[in-house]
Parts: sequence; structure tokens; C-alpha cells
Amino acid sequence: MATPCLIKNDFDTKPIFYPSPTKGDFIVNLGETYEYIIATITDLRGVKIQSKKYSNIETLNLNIDVSTGVYLLILESINKKHIIRLVKN
Repeated sequence: MATPCLIKNDFDTKPIFYPSPTKGDFIVNLGETYEYIIATITDLRGVKIQSKKYSNIETLNLNIDVSTGVYLLILESINKKHIIRLVKN
């Protein structure tokens, strides 16, 4: 399991992301249950590809259905943000 490139982490724990790189389906373990999370995937220019809100969740099962490339996964909770570089192959 390769470690994705962490850009920013304000969360109390460091979320675990796998597999990296991904073929499309991937998992993010937040390390604790969050009452409210928004997961957004953008391209490197900041164009939003998808975004979804979650409640009372610790593990996110996500999918990115785009062409091969590098994207950003942005996780936001109340006053906290986690950004990693997501590689799709």
C-alpha cells in the first residue's frame, strides 16, 4: 500500500486511505467517528468532480469514475480539513 501525498491535515487523527494509487474504488478510514463529513474530489485546477455529505461515519467507501490522472480528495468536518493527492490509474 503506497502512501498518498498528504497536503493538509487538521483532523485529530490521520485518515488512512487505500489502495493508492486506485483504479476507482477506494476506502478512507477516518480513525474515529465524525458527526458530519463532506468528501469532495476535484481535479488539480479545483474543478469539482463529485461531492457527498455523510453523517456519523468512520469509514468512507468511495469511487472515482474519471480518466487516469491526479486529483485531490478533500475531507471537511466542522472547522477541520484533510486534503490528499489522489492518483487514479
